[in-house]
Amino acid sequence: MSKCFWYLLTWTWVHGKAKLAAQSQAPGTLALTSGNNITKPLDIKRISPHDTFRTLGAFITPSGSSRGAFNILKEIALDYAANITGSHIARKEALMSYIQYLIPKLRFQPPALSLSKKECDQITSIALQALLPKLHINRNTSCSIIFGPQELGGLGLANLYPTQGIDKLQLYLGHIRLRDKTGALLRIDHSYIQLIIGSGTNFMNLDHNNYPWLEQGWMTTLWMFTTYAKISFIESGTWVPTISRQHDTFIMEEFLTLKLPTNIMARLNRCRIYLKVLTVSDITTADGQRILVEVKQGNQPLYRQSRLTWPTQGYPSKEDWAHWGHYLQFL
Repeated sequence: MSKCFWYLLTWTWVHGKAKLAAQSQAPGTLALTSGNNITKPLDIKRISPHDTFRTLGAFITPSGSSRGAFNILKEIALDYAANITGSHIARKEALMSYIQYLIPKLRFQPPALSLSKKECDQITSIALQALLPKLHINRNTSCSIIFGPQELGGLGLANLYPTQGIDKLQLYLGHIRLRDKTGALLRIDHSYIQLIIGSGTNFMNLDHNNYPWLEQGWMTTLWMFTTYAKISFIESGTWVPTISRQHDTFIMEEFLTLKLPTNIMARLNRCRIYLKVLTVSDITTADGQRILVEVKQGNQPLYRQSRLTWPTQGYPSKEDWAHWGHYLQFL
């Protein structure tokens, strides 16, 4: 029982933005009995959704943040750098320590995490600053030479970010092809993100850099990597919304052409999700000449109920609706 803990995920809405509730906002206790003693339940420790804990060798956080795991991986790199710097090992031994010890130790967790390229590069840089002098290589050597393939004159050293991305991609494709429970959950997550983006193109084939307002998660960091590596997908069975009328367009794709700031796009998308609309025809009259009055006022169209399962979206703020009403005129 001393090893057990529990956490509660519940949300509060502030101006249309969801935030994890603190323990003071969602109080509660949990008590369990142990063995044959069914008369004296024991209180189980409650942790915050923002706390990091270890499970099967990986450090995860209920909120989805990878900050705790990043700090642990950073400590591993720092410990390796300290040992390498203070040692007198030969060039070949130093190289083998990086290939056979550090990289396998670092790559175990990242496939289950949501580390960005910046975070991965920071971890890799700590190790290389200590390793390169042992290899008789200048610390300022170009990354193209350090990580480049040997057949093109590079060293061919493993880079954590591409290594993480390849491992995540193999994990994703493996479960999708197996069609197991994890594969089904990945397809659901894919459809969920597709709905949030509001595009008629498989989002994995879009440029992630055009969607900076999206929250970071496992699937979106995989998308970051496929954009970075210029990988495209031809996949059957993936849900992608379609238009129902000729000359119809997707609302968010139209807003993207306006080159609006990130915070404005986030505001517009919150309003769109709350209204549960995807295309321009969803918010216009039957002849397509005018925007529905209720849509401008922030009310869902009465006679056009979506059959899709939409994510929960709190009522956006007055500022969100003001921007929504202003930019509708450009559709």
